[in-house]
Parts: sequence; C-alpha cells; structure tokens
Amino acid sequence: MAATDQVQCFICGASNDAHLARCGSCGASLDAGMAELSGAIEAPTGGLYQETFSWRAVVVSAVALLVLVTFVLALLPAVVAGFDPQGFYGVLIAAAIYFLVALIVANRSSVATLVEPAVAALAVVVPTLFYLSYISDVHHISMLTHFFGGALMVLVALFGAIIGEKAQLRRATA
Repeated sequence: MAATDQVQCFICGASNDAHLARCGSCGASLDAGMAELSGAIEAPTGGLYQETFSWRAVVVSAVALLVLVTFVLALLPAVVAGFDPQGFYGVLIAAAIYFLVALIVANRSSVATLVEPAVAALAVVVPTLFYLSYISDVHHISMLTHFFGGALMVLVALFGAIIGEKAQLRRATA
C-alpha cells in the first residue's frame, strides 16, 4: 500500500489506511464530512471545566479542614459545656465544615478547583471519623454509619466546591 493511501485522523493526527472508517488510534470517524465539522466545533471556554490539578489547593483545603474540625469538634466542647458532638450529630457537624471549607477554597482560588477540596476531604475524613469514634461515650454509631458519613463528607465537599466555583464564575462575569 502506498503512502497516498493513508488518511490522517483530524482528532489525534495518526496515520490510517484509507479504507478504514475509524481511526485505529483514537476511534474517531475518518469521514471527510466529520473532518470539516471538527473545525467548527470549539473547545468549551467558560463554565465549570477544570484543566489542571492543584496540589496547593489540596494542601490548603486539608489544612483548613484539619484546623476547623479540630476547633469545632475538639476545642469547642472544652469551652462550651452543652456542646457535645458525638455520634451522628458529630458527622453532620463535620459535613457542614467540609462544605464550608470547600465552598471558600473554590470561591477564592485563582484556578478552577472542583476536585481538590474533595481530595483533601478524602485525606481528612479518616482522622475525623476516628476522632468522632474515639470521643463517643454515649452515642455510638456503627461502622456502616461511619462509612456513609465519610462518603457524605466527601460528596458535600465536592458539592461545596461546585457552588464555590459557580459563585466565582458569576462574580467574574458580573
């Protein structure tokens, strides 16, 4: 087969045999009409698209989570006698903290940070749940509740990051 019987993929640039319907590298259609359409399709420029991953945002989120969780769940009960974050209420209080930290980090970051607060939440959720289990002397919760509470904390952090990014986009376009 001669070099003239080759077709270049308009998506990945790989060379393919002319008789093929799809690219052997990426699977895109090699139809000439599709190649013309591909020039008209633009990559998304606005909205909630994350192009890079920022370890700095993960560290900032994790430190903020550790500081606030420590303050609210460990230090505040020592000062306020009626505040006792045990059991499921402790999980809900921690989830609210995770939401607020993710919201603030995503809203104040200079780049899109949708995933970073959730990654930080994954790192901090185990010590948080361990501490909540450790301090429980009256309101014990099951391991399954710990698991779902941890999943709730991570999902709430992701939700907070999405709302924070939307607020940042709204502020930037106004």
